[in-house]
Amino acid sequence: AEKQAGEDMVELGSKQRHQMLSSNKEVLLRRLSCLTRENMTKLKESEARVSEQQCSLQRIITELEKECKEPASSLLQNARYNLERSESLLLQCLKSAHITDLSSCQIKGMSKMLAVFQ
Repeated sequence: AEKQAGEDMVELGSKQRHQMLSSNKEVLLRRLSCLTRENMTKLKESEARVSEQQCSLQRIITELEKECKEPASSLLQNARYNLERSESLLLQCLKSAHITDLSSCQIKGMSKMLAVFQ
């Protein structure tokens, strides 16, 4: 009877540890899911900023190409303005995001580039 009681206690302790580990696993999985959603949101926001910056830089390039066809004096008058616009874009601080699933990147070639930096 004493031996059976000891075995029952060991089995009960084992079941309790198993339940605790299972519960901890669920908590960690929910946290991981939440972090994944947060990272994907940050990634999409970063993609949007990069896309906006890309469009802005493309507009500046187009303007500069157009101005290069004008006389040098006209080009020099606008050079400072264009440099200041470009500088403000380049000096913006980008926040890094830890990304595990690169398949959702919408910018062409971005998945390969991000994979290099990971």
